Amino acid sequence: MTIRHKKFGDGTSPAEIPGFPLIGGRPAKRSRVHSVHSGQDSIIGHGRRTLMRVSLGAAEEFEIVSLSATSALQRYPLKGIPRDRARAKIRLTPGYFPELRVLALPSGALQKFNLGTYIPDGAGGQVRIEVEFDNGVDPPETVTTELTPPTSLLTNNAEPPVAQVGAAWNALRYVKTGLITPEGVFQDVSVLEKWADNVTVTMKIQFVGSIRPVDVSVSEAPAHFANKYTDTSWATHAYTGADGQGLQTYPSDYPVQRASEAVGGDPTRGTLQLTGVPLRQAQRFGPVIYNFTAHDEATADVSVSQQSAFSVATTTFTHIPTPTATAYDADTPGVSASSGGSSRQYDTAGKERILRDKNAAIPVRVFLEARLSAGGATGTVRVQSAGYHYVEIPVTSVGLFADHEATLYVRAGTRPEDISNIAVFGKTTLVTSLLEVRNISIDFGGDDA
Repeated sequence: MTIRHKKFGDGTSPAEIPGFPLIGGRPAKRSRVHSVHSGQDSIIGHGRRTLMRVSLGAAEEFEIVSLSATSALQRYPLKGIPRDRARAKIRLTPGYFPELRVLALPSGALQKFNLGTYIPDGAGGQVRIEVEFDNGVDPPETVTTELTPPTSLLTNNAEPPVAQVGAAWNALRYVKTGLITPEGVFQDVSVLEKWADNVTVTMKIQFVGSIRPVDVSVSEAPAHFANKYTDTSWATHAYTGADGQGLQTYPSDYPVQRASEAVGGDPTRGTLQLTGVPLRQAQRFGPVIYNFTAHDEATADVSVSQQSAFSVATTTFTHIPTPTATAYDADTPGVSASSGGSSRQYDTAGKERILRDKNAAIPVRVFLEARLSAGGATGTVRVQSAGYHYVEIPVTSVGLFADHEATLYVRAGTRPEDISNIAVFGKTTLVTSLLEVRNISIDFGGDDA
Protein backbone atom coordinates (compact mmCIF):
# COMPACT_ATOMS: atom_id res chain seq x y z
CA MET A 1 0.00 0.00 0.00
CA THR A 2 1.50 3.35 -1.08
CA ILE A 3 1.87 5.90 1.72
CA ARG A 4 2.06 9.59 0.90
CA HIS A 5 4.47 11.56 3.07
CA LYS A 6 4.77 15.32 3.53
CA LYS A 7 7.51 17.13 5.43
CA PHE A 8 6.59 20.45 7.04
CA GLY A 9 9.08 23.29 7.07
CA ASP A 10 10.46 22.31 3.65
CA GLY A 11 10.62 25.92 2.48
CA THR A 12 7.19 25.95 0.85
CA SER A 13 5.08 28.91 1.88
CA PRO A 14 2.03 30.58 0.34
CA ALA A 15 4.22 33.37 -1.06
CA GLU A 16 6.29 30.86 -3.07
CA ILE A 17 3.40 28.95 -4.65
CA PRO A 18 2.74 29.74 -8.35
CA GLY A 19 -0.18 32.13 -8.62
CA PHE A 20 -2.57 30.48 -11.04
CA PRO A 21 -6.08 30.96 -9.62
CA LEU A 22 -8.68 28.26 -10.19
CA ILE A 23 -11.62 30.24 -11.56
CA GLY A 24 -15.12 28.82 -11.88
CA GLY A 25 -16.57 28.40 -15.36
CA ARG A 26 -13.18 28.28 -17.08
CA PRO A 27 -11.12 25.37 -18.36
CA ALA A 28 -9.11 23.74 -15.55
CA LYS A 29 -5.58 24.18 -16.82
CA ARG A 30 -2.81 21.96 -15.50
CA SER A 31 -0.98 24.95 -14.00
CA ARG A 32 -4.05 26.13 -12.08
CA VAL A 33 -4.80 22.72 -10.61
CA HIS A 34 -1.14 22.39 -9.56
CA SER A 35 -1.30 25.80 -7.89
CA VAL A 36 -4.41 24.95 -5.87
CA HIS A 37 -2.99 21.60 -4.75
CA SER A 38 0.17 23.37 -3.55
CA GLY A 39 -1.77 26.17 -1.88
CA GLN A 40 -4.08 23.87 0.07
CA ASP A 41 -1.10 21.72 1.06
CA SER A 42 0.64 24.72 2.63
CA ILE A 43 -2.20 25.49 5.06
CA ILE A 44 -1.67 22.54 7.38
CA GLY A 45 1.88 23.54 8.35
CA HIS A 46 1.05 27.04 9.58
CA GLY A 47 -0.27 26.68 13.11
CA ARG A 48 1.00 26.19 16.66
CA ARG A 49 -1.72 25.77 19.27
CA THR A 50 -1.07 25.90 23.01
CA LEU A 51 -2.53 22.63 24.29
CA MET A 52 -2.26 23.12 28.05
CA ARG A 53 -0.58 25.32 30.65
CA VAL A 54 0.20 25.50 34.37
CA SER A 55 1.96 28.52 35.78
CA LEU A 56 2.60 30.90 38.64
CA GLY A 57 -0.48 32.75 37.45
CA ALA A 58 -1.77 35.30 39.94
CA ALA A 59 -0.12 33.61 42.95
CA GLU A 60 1.95 35.90 45.16
CA GLU A 61 4.57 33.29 45.98
CA PHE A 62 6.02 29.99 44.81
CA GLU A 63 5.29 26.60 46.31
CA ILE A 64 9.05 26.36 46.91
CA VAL A 65 10.20 28.61 49.76
CA SER A 66 13.64 30.17 50.37
CA LEU A 67 14.24 29.08 53.96
CA SER A 68 16.73 26.76 55.63
CA ALA A 69 16.36 23.11 54.61
CA THR A 70 16.78 21.99 58.22
CA SER A 71 13.36 21.99 59.92
CA ALA A 72 11.04 20.04 62.19
CA LEU A 73 8.29 20.04 59.54
CA GLN A 74 8.73 19.38 55.85
CA ARG A 75 9.44 22.56 53.86
CA TYR A 76 10.84 21.17 50.63
CA PRO A 77 10.03 18.20 48.41
CA LEU A 78 11.66 14.83 48.91
CA LYS A 79 14.05 13.78 46.17
CA GLY A 80 12.58 11.99 43.15
CA ILE A 81 8.90 12.04 44.15
CA PRO A 82 6.66 13.55 41.41
CA ARG A 83 3.75 15.85 42.26
CA ASP A 84 0.84 16.04 39.80
CA ARG A 85 0.10 19.58 38.68
CA ALA A 86 -2.09 19.53 35.53
CA ARG A 87 -3.78 17.16 33.08
CA ALA A 88 -5.54 17.65 29.75
CA LYS A 89 -6.88 15.65 26.82
CA ILE A 90 -6.62 17.20 23.36
CA ARG A 91 -6.83 15.96 19.77
CA LEU A 92 -3.69 16.87 17.83
CA THR A 93 -3.72 18.72 14.53
CA PRO A 94 -2.83 16.19 11.79
CA GLY A 95 0.93 15.96 11.33
CA TYR A 96 1.68 17.78 14.61
CA PHE A 97 3.32 16.57 17.83
CA PRO A 98 3.59 18.19 21.28
CA GLU A 99 6.59 19.90 22.83
CA LEU A 100 7.11 21.08 26.41
CA ARG A 101 8.34 24.59 27.27
CA VAL A 102 9.36 25.81 30.73
CA LEU A 103 10.10 29.33 31.94
CA ALA A 104 11.35 29.18 35.52
CA LEU A 105 13.47 30.72 38.23
CA PRO A 106 16.38 28.60 39.54
CA SER A 107 15.21 25.59 41.53
CA GLY A 108 15.34 25.29 45.33
CA ALA A 109 16.49 22.85 47.99
CA LEU A 110 15.45 19.25 48.69
CA GLN A 111 14.94 17.50 52.01
CA LYS A 112 15.00 14.03 53.55
CA PHE A 113 13.73 12.77 56.91
CA ASN A 114 16.44 11.75 59.35
CA LEU A 115 16.23 11.01 63.09
CA GLY A 116 13.02 12.94 63.67
CA THR A 117 13.82 16.01 61.62
CA TYR A 118 14.08 17.14 57.99
CA ILE A 119 17.58 17.89 56.72
CA PRO A 120 19.07 19.05 53.37
CA ASP A 121 19.27 16.50 50.56
CA GLY A 122 20.74 18.46 47.68
CA ALA A 123 18.81 20.79 45.39
CA GLY A 124 17.23 21.03 41.97
CA GLY A 125 14.18 19.75 40.16
CA GLN A 126 12.57 18.71 36.92
CA VAL A 127 9.33 19.28 35.03
CA ARG A 128 8.05 15.93 33.82
CA ILE A 129 5.38 15.32 31.21
CA GLU A 130 3.64 12.03 30.45
CA VAL A 131 1.95 11.94 27.04
CA GLU A 132 -0.35 9.08 26.08
CA PHE A 133 -0.89 8.85 22.30
CA ASP A 134 -4.11 7.16 21.20
CA ASN A 135 -5.12 6.75 17.55
CA GLY A 136 -8.16 4.65 18.34
CA VAL A 137 -6.77 1.61 16.51
CA ASP A 138 -3.39 0.60 17.90
CA PRO A 139 -2.60 0.18 21.61
CA PRO A 140 -1.96 3.61 23.19
CA GLU A 141 1.70 4.58 23.66
CA THR A 142 2.93 6.61 26.63
CA VAL A 143 6.07 8.75 26.37
CA THR A 144 7.68 10.43 29.40
CA THR A 145 10.00 13.43 29.02
CA GLU A 146 11.73 15.71 31.56
CA LEU A 147 13.26 19.18 31.55
CA THR A 148 15.74 20.36 34.18
CA PRO A 149 16.00 24.13 34.77
CA PRO A 150 19.13 25.50 36.51
CA THR A 151 19.46 25.24 40.30
CA SER A 152 19.78 28.29 42.55
CA LEU A 153 23.29 28.91 43.88
CA LEU A 154 22.15 31.43 46.51
CA THR A 155 22.09 30.71 50.24
CA ASN A 156 19.40 28.10 51.01
CA ASN A 157 19.05 27.71 47.22
CA ALA A 158 16.74 30.71 47.48
CA GLU A 159 14.93 32.55 44.75
CA PRO A 160 16.36 35.97 43.74
CA PRO A 161 15.82 38.60 46.47
CA VAL A 162 12.69 40.69 46.10
CA ALA A 163 14.53 43.82 47.24
CA GLN A 164 17.00 43.59 44.37
CA VAL A 165 15.44 45.33 41.39
CA GLY A 166 15.44 43.16 38.27
CA ALA A 167 17.00 40.14 39.99
CA ALA A 168 14.14 37.79 39.16
CA TRP A 169 14.01 38.92 35.54
CA ASN A 170 17.74 38.34 35.14
CA ALA A 171 17.47 34.89 36.72
CA LEU A 172 14.65 33.62 34.48
CA ARG A 173 15.64 30.64 32.35
CA TYR A 174 13.84 29.06 29.39
CA VAL A 175 14.18 25.40 28.42
CA LYS A 176 12.24 23.26 25.95
CA THR A 177 12.05 19.73 24.65
CA GLY A 178 12.10 18.61 21.07
CA LEU A 179 9.00 17.03 19.57
CA ILE A 180 7.48 14.37 21.82
CA THR A 181 6.43 11.42 19.66
CA PRO A 182 5.73 7.69 19.77
CA GLU A 183 8.80 5.55 19.15
CA GLY A 184 10.04 5.28 15.57
CA VAL A 185 7.75 7.91 14.08
CA PHE A 186 10.47 9.61 12.04
CA GLN A 187 12.39 6.44 11.18
CA ASP A 188 9.64 4.54 9.39
CA VAL A 189 6.91 6.15 7.29
CA SER A 190 4.54 3.25 8.09
CA VAL A 191 4.86 4.10 11.78
CA LEU A 192 4.36 7.80 11.03
CA GLU A 193 1.16 6.97 9.12
CA LYS A 194 -0.32 5.42 12.28
CA TRP A 195 0.29 8.53 14.39
CA ALA A 196 -0.08 11.40 11.90
CA ASP A 197 -3.87 11.81 12.01
CA ASN A 198 -6.83 11.18 14.32
CA VAL A 199 -4.57 11.12 17.38
CA THR A 200 -5.71 12.17 20.84
CA VAL A 201 -3.13 12.92 23.54
CA THR A 202 -3.74 12.74 27.29
CA MET A 203 -1.05 14.84 28.97
CA LYS A 204 -0.02 15.04 32.62
CA ILE A 205 2.48 17.58 33.96
CA GLN A 206 4.36 16.77 37.15
CA PHE A 207 6.90 18.68 39.21
CA VAL A 208 9.78 16.62 40.57
CA GLY A 209 11.89 18.36 43.19
CA SER A 210 11.93 22.09 43.87
CA ILE A 211 10.73 23.68 40.63
CA ARG A 212 9.88 27.41 40.64
CA PRO A 213 7.70 27.66 37.53
CA VAL A 214 6.72 30.96 35.98
CA ASP A 215 5.10 29.29 32.99
CA VAL A 216 4.94 25.65 31.92
CA SER A 217 3.16 25.06 28.64
CA VAL A 218 2.66 22.35 26.06
CA SER A 219 2.23 23.42 22.46
CA GLU A 220 2.02 21.45 19.24
CA ALA A 221 4.37 21.93 16.31
CA PRO A 222 4.18 20.81 12.66
CA ALA A 223 6.47 17.91 11.78
CA HIS A 224 5.53 15.25 9.21
CA PHE A 225 2.28 13.96 7.76
CA ALA A 226 1.60 10.61 6.11
CA ASN A 227 -1.43 8.64 4.98
CA LYS A 228 -2.37 5.84 2.63
CA TYR A 229 -3.41 7.20 -0.74
CA THR A 230 -6.65 5.21 -0.51
CA ASP A 231 -7.62 7.02 2.70
CA THR A 232 -10.14 9.57 1.46
CA SER A 233 -10.36 11.47 4.76
CA TRP A 234 -7.84 14.03 3.56
CA ALA A 235 -6.38 16.50 6.06
CA THR A 236 -4.03 17.63 3.31
CA HIS A 237 -3.04 16.52 -0.19
CA ALA A 238 0.45 15.28 0.69
CA TYR A 239 1.17 16.72 -2.75
CA THR A 240 4.70 15.41 -2.71
CA GLY A 241 7.15 13.07 -4.37
CA ALA A 242 8.79 10.02 -2.82
CA ASP A 243 11.18 12.30 -0.90
CA GLY A 244 8.35 14.07 0.95
CA GLN A 245 9.08 17.36 -0.81
CA GLY A 246 6.46 19.35 -2.72
CA LEU A 247 5.91 18.54 -6.40
CA GLN A 248 7.17 21.16 -8.84
CA THR A 249 4.71 20.31 -11.63
CA TYR A 250 1.32 18.63 -11.87
CA PRO A 251 1.87 14.87 -12.34
CA SER A 252 -0.56 14.64 -15.27
CA ASP A 253 -0.48 16.35 -18.66
CA TYR A 254 -4.03 17.58 -18.07
CA PRO A 255 -6.37 17.96 -15.05
CA VAL A 256 -8.08 14.78 -13.90
CA GLN A 257 -10.83 13.80 -11.49
CA ARG A 258 -8.53 11.25 -9.82
CA ALA A 259 -5.15 9.73 -10.58
CA SER A 260 -6.68 6.34 -11.45
CA GLU A 261 -10.22 5.42 -12.41
CA ALA A 262 -9.57 1.72 -11.83
CA VAL A 263 -11.38 -0.06 -8.99
CA GLY A 264 -9.25 0.47 -5.90
CA GLY A 265 -7.12 2.95 -7.84
CA ASP A 266 -5.51 6.14 -6.59
CA PRO A 267 -8.27 8.71 -5.81
CA THR A 268 -5.86 11.62 -5.28
CA ARG A 269 -4.30 14.31 -7.49
CA GLY A 270 -7.61 15.42 -8.97
CA THR A 271 -10.80 17.37 -8.44
CA LEU A 272 -12.12 14.86 -5.87
CA GLN A 273 -9.24 15.68 -3.57
CA LEU A 274 -9.41 19.39 -4.40
CA THR A 275 -12.88 19.51 -2.84
CA GLY A 276 -12.24 16.93 -0.13
CA VAL A 277 -9.20 18.60 1.45
CA PRO A 278 -10.76 22.02 2.25
CA LEU A 279 -13.88 20.28 3.60
CA ARG A 280 -11.83 18.16 6.03
CA GLN A 281 -9.64 21.13 6.99
CA ALA A 282 -12.72 23.20 7.80
CA GLN A 283 -14.11 20.33 9.84
CA ARG A 284 -10.90 19.52 11.64
CA PHE A 285 -8.78 22.66 12.23
CA GLY A 286 -9.71 24.82 15.21
CA PRO A 287 -8.49 26.27 18.51
CA VAL A 288 -8.00 24.98 22.03
CA ILE A 289 -10.53 27.20 23.77
CA TYR A 290 -10.29 26.52 27.49
CA ASN A 291 -7.70 25.11 29.87
CA PHE A 292 -8.14 25.00 33.65
CA THR A 293 -6.10 23.40 36.40
CA ALA A 294 -6.87 23.74 40.11
CA HIS A 295 -3.16 23.90 40.98
CA ASP A 296 -2.23 27.06 42.91
CA GLU A 297 1.46 27.72 43.56
CA ALA A 298 0.78 29.76 46.69
CA THR A 299 -1.26 27.04 48.46
CA ALA A 300 0.27 23.82 47.08
CA ASP A 301 1.73 21.40 49.63
CA VAL A 302 5.17 19.96 48.82
CA SER A 303 4.36 16.83 50.84
CA VAL A 304 1.31 15.91 48.73
CA SER A 305 1.82 14.11 45.43
CA GLN A 306 -1.79 14.35 44.25
CA GLN A 307 -2.99 17.49 42.51
CA SER A 308 -5.31 19.81 44.43
CA ALA A 309 -8.94 20.24 43.37
CA PHE A 310 -11.51 23.02 43.28
CA SER A 311 -14.42 22.11 45.57
CA VAL A 312 -18.10 22.97 45.14
CA ALA A 313 -20.38 22.45 48.16
CA THR A 314 -23.55 24.18 46.93
CA THR A 315 -26.75 22.73 45.51
CA THR A 316 -26.99 25.65 43.09
CA PHE A 317 -24.47 26.46 40.40
CA THR A 318 -21.19 28.07 41.46
CA HIS A 319 -18.58 29.35 39.03
CA ILE A 320 -15.33 27.41 38.69
CA PRO A 321 -12.96 28.83 39.88
CA THR A 322 -14.62 32.04 41.13
CA PRO A 323 -17.18 30.99 43.79
CA THR A 324 -18.68 34.48 44.11
CA ALA A 325 -20.24 34.12 40.65
CA THR A 326 -23.38 32.00 40.46
CA ALA A 327 -24.83 32.73 37.03
CA TYR A 328 -23.60 33.35 33.50
CA ASP A 329 -23.04 36.99 32.59
CA ALA A 330 -21.81 37.88 29.10
CA ASP A 331 -20.45 41.18 30.42
CA THR A 332 -18.28 39.58 33.10
CA PRO A 333 -14.67 38.98 32.03
CA GLY A 334 -14.03 35.30 31.48
CA VAL A 335 -12.26 32.81 29.25
CA SER A 336 -12.62 33.95 25.67
CA ALA A 337 -14.19 31.73 23.03
CA SER A 338 -13.61 34.38 20.37
CA SER A 339 -11.00 32.29 18.56
CA GLY A 340 -13.88 30.02 17.62
CA GLY A 341 -15.07 32.65 15.18
CA SER A 342 -12.43 31.46 12.72
CA SER A 343 -13.63 27.85 12.98
CA ARG A 344 -17.27 28.06 12.00
CA GLN A 345 -18.67 25.08 10.11
CA TYR A 346 -20.19 25.52 6.68
CA ASP A 347 -23.50 23.97 7.78
CA THR A 348 -23.96 26.26 10.80
CA ALA A 349 -22.54 29.52 9.48
CA GLY A 350 -25.42 30.63 7.29
CA LYS A 351 -27.86 33.36 8.33
CA GLU A 352 -30.80 30.95 8.26
CA ARG A 353 -29.10 28.81 10.93
CA ILE A 354 -27.50 31.21 13.44
CA LEU A 355 -29.03 34.65 14.10
CA ARG A 356 -27.62 36.28 10.97
CA ASP A 357 -24.37 38.19 11.62
CA LYS A 358 -24.42 38.12 15.45
CA ASN A 359 -23.41 34.61 16.52
CA ALA A 360 -21.60 31.51 15.44
CA ALA A 361 -21.83 28.00 16.85
CA ILE A 362 -18.77 25.77 16.92
CA PRO A 363 -18.43 22.12 17.97
CA VAL A 364 -16.16 21.44 20.96
CA ARG A 365 -15.05 18.48 23.05
CA VAL A 366 -15.05 18.97 26.83
CA PHE A 367 -12.73 16.94 29.06
CA LEU A 368 -12.84 17.19 32.84
CA GLU A 369 -11.36 15.26 35.75
CA ALA A 370 -13.73 15.22 38.72
CA ARG A 371 -15.20 13.22 41.60
CA LEU A 372 -17.66 13.35 44.51
CA SER A 373 -16.24 13.21 48.03
CA ALA A 374 -19.06 10.97 49.31
CA GLY A 375 -21.78 8.73 47.92
CA GLY A 376 -25.50 9.35 47.60
CA ALA A 377 -25.15 12.47 45.46
CA THR A 378 -24.78 13.54 41.85
CA GLY A 379 -22.55 16.36 40.72
CA THR A 380 -23.14 18.50 37.65
CA VAL A 381 -20.67 20.56 35.65
CA ARG A 382 -22.20 23.12 33.29
CA VAL A 383 -20.26 24.59 30.36
CA GLN A 384 -21.97 27.79 29.20
CA SER A 385 -21.26 30.29 26.44
CA ALA A 386 -24.53 32.28 26.46
CA GLY A 387 -27.59 32.66 28.65
CA TYR A 388 -29.42 30.13 26.49
CA HIS A 389 -26.46 28.01 25.38
CA TYR A 390 -24.98 25.37 27.69
CA VAL A 391 -24.42 21.66 28.30
CA GLU A 392 -24.48 19.83 31.63
CA ILE A 393 -22.17 16.90 32.38
CA PRO A 394 -23.10 14.56 35.26
CA VAL A 395 -20.39 13.48 37.72
CA THR A 396 -21.07 10.26 39.63
CA SER A 397 -17.58 8.96 40.47
CA VAL A 398 -17.13 8.68 44.26
CA GLY A 399 -13.75 8.81 45.97
CA LEU A 400 -11.59 8.37 42.88
CA PHE A 401 -11.16 11.07 40.26
CA ALA A 402 -12.53 9.98 36.89
CA ASP A 403 -12.49 11.39 33.37
CA HIS A 404 -15.72 12.80 31.97
CA GLU A 405 -16.20 13.91 28.36
CA ALA A 406 -18.90 15.51 26.26
CA THR A 407 -19.31 16.98 22.79
CA LEU A 408 -21.38 20.12 22.36
CA TYR A 409 -21.76 23.36 20.47
CA VAL A 410 -20.76 26.65 22.08
CA ARG A 411 -21.57 30.18 21.07
CA ALA A 412 -18.78 32.29 19.56
CA GLY A 413 -18.63 35.52 17.61
CA THR A 414 -18.64 35.51 13.84
CA ARG A 415 -15.07 36.87 13.83
CA PRO A 416 -12.14 36.17 16.17
CA GLU A 417 -12.18 39.75 17.43
CA ASP A 418 -15.80 39.52 18.62
CA ILE A 419 -16.25 39.36 22.40
CA SER A 420 -17.40 35.91 23.48
CA ASN A 421 -17.05 34.47 27.00
CA ILE A 422 -17.22 30.88 28.15
CA ALA A 423 -17.85 29.93 31.77
CA VAL A 424 -17.90 26.67 33.77
CA PHE A 425 -20.17 26.08 36.78
CA GLY A 426 -20.61 23.21 39.21
CA LYS A 427 -23.11 21.98 41.80
CA THR A 428 -23.88 18.91 43.92
CA THR A 429 -27.19 17.46 45.11
CA LEU A 430 -25.89 17.07 48.69
CA VAL A 431 -23.77 19.61 50.55
CA THR A 432 -22.15 16.70 52.43
CA SER A 433 -20.78 15.33 49.14
CA LEU A 434 -18.42 17.85 47.58
CA LEU A 435 -18.03 18.10 43.83
CA GLU A 436 -14.27 18.30 43.26
CA VAL A 437 -12.79 19.30 39.89
CA ARG A 438 -9.08 19.14 39.12
CA ASN A 439 -8.72 19.79 35.39
CA ILE A 440 -10.85 21.02 32.50
CA SER A 441 -9.93 21.37 28.84
CA ILE A 442 -12.12 22.37 25.91
CA ASP A 443 -10.89 21.58 22.42
CA PHE A 444 -12.35 22.28 18.99
CA GLY A 445 -14.48 19.24 18.15
CA GLY A 446 -15.10 19.17 14.44
CA ASP A 447 -17.64 17.14 12.51
CA ASP A 448 -15.40 14.06 12.39
CA ALA A 449 -14.85 13.97 16.19
